[in-house]
Amino acid sequence: MLSKPAVYWVPVIITCVVLALSGCCSEPAPPATIPTIDIELKNTTLLSLGHLLDASQLIPLELTDNSGLDYIHKVVAHDDRMYVFNEIEASYDKSLVIFNQEGHFLKRLSANTDGPGNFQFISDFFVHNDNLEIIDKIRKKIIRFDLAGNYIDEHGIDLQCDKVLGFNDGTHICFRANAYDYSDDKSIFNLIYFDEKGKKIEKEFVPFPPILKDRSFRISEFFFPSSEPDQYLYSDFFNDTIYLCRKDAVVPAFLLNPPNALDQRRKIETISKFPPQSQQFFSEFMSFINSPETFSKTELVADSKDGLFLSFKYRQLRYFYLHRPSGDQVLSFKFITQLFPIDSEYFFMIIWDPQTIKNDYNSFFENDRYRPVFDPFDDTSNPALLKVSIQKLFE
Repeated sequence: MLSKPAVYWVPVIITCVVLALSGCCSEPAPPATIPTIDIELKNTTLLSLGHLLDASQLIPLELTDNSGLDYIHKVVAHDDRMYVFNEIEASYDKSLVIFNQEGHFLKRLSANTDGPGNFQFISDFFVHNDNLEIIDKIRKKIIRFDLAGNYIDEHGIDLQCDKVLGFNDGTHICFRANAYDYSDDKSIFNLIYFDEKGKKIEKEFVPFPPILKDRSFRISEFFFPSSEPDQYLYSDFFNDTIYLCRKDAVVPAFLLNPPNALDQRRKIETISKFPPQSQQFFSEFMSFINSPETFSKTELVADSKDGLFLSFKYRQLRYFYLHRPSGDQVLSFKFITQLFPIDSEYFFMIIWDPQTIKNDYNSFFENDRYRPVFDPFDDTSNPALLKVSIQKLFE
């Protein structure tokens, strides 16, 4: 956790930089005060699927007439339930599908339905103060449900948000996705605070390059849960920085020095050469950040009890990176898929097609003891979730 020996310096960092940030949010803290993680991939161990399974619990997601999954955007686990943000790509239908912790289907909340709790578009959702909150960025509102999916109430928000997190006192942070709703030319910040009523608070953090103004797309990933109460982590592409998000401020916690890194100035220079037309710019930009040679974003961050855990894609491999004072440990994996945080010790990995793995034991499995794991699956199965223990992954 952030206060443990592996990352003991973060409280000191916060104290040092918060005064500078409160005066002018766009002023960076002195680099000397922020620890830098030099990501080295020379001594990497190739992770086998068998080892991954040994560190995981495989959860089949029940398939019924109402629980079919096509493309999973996000998964959140809370108590004995799992919430899956799903999109049927052929129809653009967006819904929230609720399962219990064993993967049995409980309920589906669908967009564009009649009655209270109707939403048009899910841009994000999260569990906040034991309620389920869905963010509808088209209607600029938050719809609240209880944990079973029963409607409670809703209210508007001043900002069009792509991602949102909530603190215990009702304060929220809106991640604006680099382009939405910039009525003020000076307002070029990704993270904006608003109160429990949806009213904007004059707190803005993490500036983005002005060249991305009015460009509607997202670079960084989700807010990540912290081991410390009422705090979150956030990783930013252009700044190569992991931030600590608190209810009063967002402060740099770690600088990343990735392999083959492009510093911020060179990234801006590269993007400045792209065609200005929106469609061409978008195409060039996405090709740039998704290039195997670009360390584009940290897809998972966890301040685990064993150290700071990162996961990212680089040169067509998935990497799991554990940073700790005793020395960094690096695992690589050929099976690239989506990851979603659970807490500071566990994460979900999506198994899109369990049947394919089941049919290919000879290629993936070291011995027959893993065969029963995939016995429940056939050609009609939903995707499955692997609940992975960070500690067991590095044993």
